[in-house]
Amino acid sequence: MGDFCTRNDLELDLFRYLRTRFGHVSYERIVSGPGLVNVFHFLRTAGAEGEPQWLIDEMSQFDPAAAFRCRRAGKCPLCEQAVDLFVSIYGAEAGNLALKILAIGGIYLGAALPRNCCRNLRGRCSCKRSSARDECNRCWRASR
Repeated sequence: MGDFCTRNDLELDLFRYLRTRFGHVSYERIVSGPGLVNVFHFLRTAGAEGEPQWLIDEMSQFDPAAAFRCRRAGKCPLCEQAVDLFVSIYGAEAGNLALKILAIGGIYLGAALPRNCCRNLRGRCSCKRSSARDECNRCWRASR
């Protein structure tokens, strides 16, 4: 993975936030367990509201699974926004990787993080393109 490249104003704000905190912003600062915590903290400082106190406590201990649990429950708009932004950036970098290595047969994402992403979406993909929604739904079915 390499330097993080933004695609919209929200991601540009995230980039600025992370650059202020860390100096250098790579995809690893975002597309990882600690990266989800970074996204969560960014959205909190950007004025997103509505997170329960238990979530603040768990995220302050750098527990990214807390955001996935909260997103799955559907009770916290901040978690939904954090996980959705995280998954969007994760997907973009996965697509970049496929292009970089000319993966004409596709790529496989392993470990718990991609599985949690798919399980938490449960068909509630906010993708604009129908082909992207179809991919999200196939991924979710495969992860059950």
